[in-house]
Amino acid sequence: MKNSGIYVNMAQKGPDSNQSSTVTTVGRTIILMGTISEGTVGDFFEHLENLTKGKGGRAPIKIKICSGGGDVSPGFAIYDILRSIPNEIIMEGYGEVSSIAALIYLAGDIRLISKECRWMAHRGDVDFGKNELGTMINLVKEAEYNDIRYVTIIAERTGQPLIVIQKMVQNETFIDAQQCINLGIAHHIIKDKNED
Repeated sequence: MKNSGIYVNMAQKGPDSNQSSTVTTVGRTIILMGTISEGTVGDFFEHLENLTKGKGGRAPIKIKICSGGGDVSPGFAIYDILRSIPNEIIMEGYGEVSSIAALIYLAGDIRLISKECRWMAHRGDVDFGKNELGTMINLVKEAEYNDIRYVTIIAERTGQPLIVIQKMVQNETFIDAQQCINLGIAHHIIKDKNED
């Protein structure tokens, strides 16, 4: 979330944490890759708008996602728009679906995951920058509020008890495709081309 030059970010820290996102459309499939940011939201909404208007506007939409996360507010915005449109959303997770991208993934009505995909949920962090104490206190309160929203939505969308999700998020838990199925995060594992 952007606020006075301060970002509340749920992306993993690492060498790729400053990478940008790519949003493209192929047919009725939106491909979302990279860091979730304000720019991602604009691009994503534009692609989604094009698919929900005109011929075939109510047909299912597939979203392929591979992202280590990003900024909280843009992630919640993408989640909200996907949950508000009448189209069936078929979500496919590849590579890594982590942090705020994990929440976006859960917006899917049908959630598929590739065999080697890793899904991760964790608490957000706050970059205070050079700010007054009052601003920093408000940012901590906002981060706590975002954590509550995050775990509540994950619990609701997976059917898991809130306490299970809270522990998962607190421990920054990475899980594999089969664990995603077991926890209700994903519905099906995408088969390899050589599997029946």
